[in-house]
Amino acid sequence: MEESVLLKLCSKAKIDRDKGYQDLEEYIGRADDASVHLFQSRLVDMLLQGSSEWETRHGALMGSKAIILARMTPQELISSLLEKAFELADDSEFRVRIAAGEVIGSLCGMYGSDIYRDCRENVLQSIFVNLERDPLTDSAMGEQEETDKLIEKLSSSPSGERRYSADAAQIFHDTAGWKSLETWMKCLQSIIEGLGHNFNPFVDQALLDLIFRALTHTNRFVRETGYYVCASLVACGCVRDGSGTALLDEENAILKYGHQFSEHLCKGLADNWSQVRLASSVATRTFLQSLPSDEARHQFFPTLLPRMCLN
Repeated sequence: MEESVLLKLCSKAKIDRDKGYQDLEEYIGRADDASVHLFQSRLVDMLLQGSSEWETRHGALMGSKAIILARMTPQELISSLLEKAFELADDSEFRVRIAAGEVIGSLCGMYGSDIYRDCRENVLQSIFVNLERDPLTDSAMGEQEETDKLIEKLSSSPSGERRYSADAAQIFHDTAGWKSLETWMKCLQSIIEGLGHNFNPFVDQALLDLIFRALTHTNRFVRETGYYVCASLVACGCVRDGSGTALLDEENAILKYGHQFSEHLCKGLADNWSQVRLASSVATRTFLQSLPSDEARHQFFPTLLPRMCLN
């Protein structure tokens, strides 16, 4: 059974990888602790060996995530798993980077805010250093070459080629993924969602300045992800009582920084890219639903309602 699950997790076909994850969840539900711990050890060993196949790295991360969410990861493996996940958050394969961020978020959610406290500086610094990407790096030049090739194919005449090439830099900025920045933002989002209400004490002006900076980034993928981070962030201050009603602490970050949130949400609702407007709409809805009363919501209506209606 374990071998079959492992093969599916690391398959080159997505349908098999998804089935492998489902099979692993079922296996975790019926296997004894010792067997699950042994399986987790195998996954960590696979990560430490550093396979050249991205599917293997991805499968080991997703398998680890399933075991983490079941709270069955051996304590002695957490440190190694966290260290490797941070390393793979800068992997060349986008799907591996996303999975690494989800593992970090799952570890924070399942084993408490102490894990985020230990890795907080690493996460925020990684976002900061990637916010202004050097266009002259090898990886960036490679992406720009691909963009130039696409422009060349799209231009049907010499004059068209000159016209398009003049805008090549702007097209590169608007459409290319900015290395690990987008996925580090998604990593932060996974951490926020993992910790939920327990993330609220970590919300300060420095964190918001970093996130708000991403909301005005030249790359629309980064802006889109930034607004989804905002949606998770405004929800982290909510607690639920027995009836499912949203409540707020007195120290909730939404109340403290609400006007800053509304100003940036307003800009997102007017963004040129529909995907960014959608992400901002999700964040705006979560923001308003998270406020404690109609009176609290009404103060933001003059800013947000016109843009909400247009979306």
